[in-house]
Amino acid sequence: MVGRVRAAALLLALVLAALVPATAPAQARGGAVLLGRVTADSTNQRLPGARVSIPSIGASALTDSLGRFRFVGVPPGRRGLRVDLLGYAPLRTAVEFSAGDTIEIDIGLSPSSEHLDAVEVVAARNPDLRLADFERRRASGTGEYLTADDIHRLSRGRFSDALLTLRGVRTTTSSGGTYLIGGRASGNRTGTCFTAVIDRKSVV
Repeated sequence: MVGRVRAAALLLALVLAALVPATAPAQARGGAVLLGRVTADSTNQRLPGARVSIPSIGASALTDSLGRFRFVGVPPGRRGLRVDLLGYAPLRTAVEFSAGDTIEIDIGLSPSSEHLDAVEVVAARNPDLRLADFERRRASGTGEYLTADDIHRLSRGRFSDALLTLRGVRTTTSSGGTYLIGGRASGNRTGTCFTAVIDRKSVV
């Protein structure tokens, strides 16, 4: 009976040993534990989402909603610590680790003073939209039209010279300005209207 009890106890010990992870706690392996919190140094506000890393051992972690982070099993020695968060100046420091230690630190980050270069955003409408209307009207077969090639051929250096080659077009002066007038005739009635000019350079 005693032999069976000892055998059962030995079997239980073997099963428990098999269930224990291959890696023992950090302190038992001679490693250290680092516990920390990252805040804004001016307001002491806790900063979540900051990346804390120990490059020499390839370890990194993000701070939680309370700005906390944790490293387990840090090998002994003096090791660099990096903290990065968008909008804050990066922090570089060093921490001395000893076997079995648990180290607690508070890290304060300063708002970044680096400014991004100004970016100019220019939005432009498609100039072909208004030119399409010009081509639609010209295709109707009514009216007088000048294309860019016509203007260069007829203007001799003056835009007004090209416009005055159109039939029924004249200029008039009113309120200190000169206007281009086109004549329209309908039956026995004759009227005037301002001539539409579409300048490709002004279509933006």
